[in-house]
Parts: sequence; C-alpha cells; structure tokens
Amino acid sequence: MKKLARGVKEGTLHNLITELLLWLLDERVLVMDDGSQLLKAMNVLMLKILVRSASHICLACEQIFLALWYPMSD
Repeated sequence: MKKLARGVKEGTLHNLITELLLWLLDERVLVMDDGSQLLKAMNVLMLKILVRSASHICLACEQIFLALWYPMSD
C-alpha cells in the first residue's frame, strides 16, 4: 500500500490536497448533519496522505494551504 501511495503523481496529490484543504476551511461543513465527523475524517485522510507520500509533498501542502488561506490580491 505504501508503494502505491508513493507512486501517485504529484499533480494528482496537489489536486487532492487542494480539494481537502478547501473542504477543511469551508465553514459550511460544520453546519451540515454530521459535519464535525466529516471534518475529523478529512483530517485523518489528510494526515494519512502526508505520512504516506514523499516528504516534498508536505512542503507543497504548506504552500497550497498558505495560498488558499492568504490569497494574493491583484
């Protein structure tokens, strides 16, 4: 399973991490039925992705998070 996780292309991980972070930052999730459970599950999934993927992915994840949290204004 670890080989499979490490074999995922970086672009695919980038898209997945971006989507997960968008969901984790979305305030509407908490007002959903079982929203807190969904947030817990997404947090666990994010941690598993980071633990099982190459170390440079953690850095990329941080950059994605910062870009989503502090978008650049034109």
